Amino acid sequence: MKKSILIFALLIFSCSMSYAASIQSMDKNQVTNALEDKTITTVPLATLHGNLISNTVSVYFGKGGKLIGQFTNKPNNDPQSDKGTWEVKANGQVCVQWKVWTNNNPICVYTYKLSNSLVFINTDNKFESMVLFDKIHTGNQVG
Repeated sequence: MKKSILIFALLIFSCSMSYAASIQSMDKNQVTNALEDKTITTVPLATLHGNLISNTVSVYFGKGGKLIGQFTNKPNNDPQSDKGTWEVKANGQVCVQWKVWTNNNPICVYTYKLSNSLVFINTDNKFESMVLFDKIHTGNQVG
């Protein structure tokens, strides 16, 4: 199972890099419209402390910059849920600060729209996560 998750991660990472080179990241209005007052649930692959983990995270991007998140399975040495803030910068970067998961340090990503998903690539051009459109729901579905 872990081997197939690693292969999946490598495929997504390599695909995301080639897509990132050929498509343009979403602008501030596009990103805000895609995320504000929405709950997203990622594919079972996310980045935590710079490492890819095989876990699904649901995140509510509240109005006014409030953020609520919950992993499906409790990560090692981290709480299952966290709260924080988010903002979209003028260049379209989404920056999040989790109280515990990022120790209140901002993590910024660019958002790329594919035909069936949003892909999040960090400022070092590394894969952060991906969410399929059918896993984006209006309102707070986290709690």
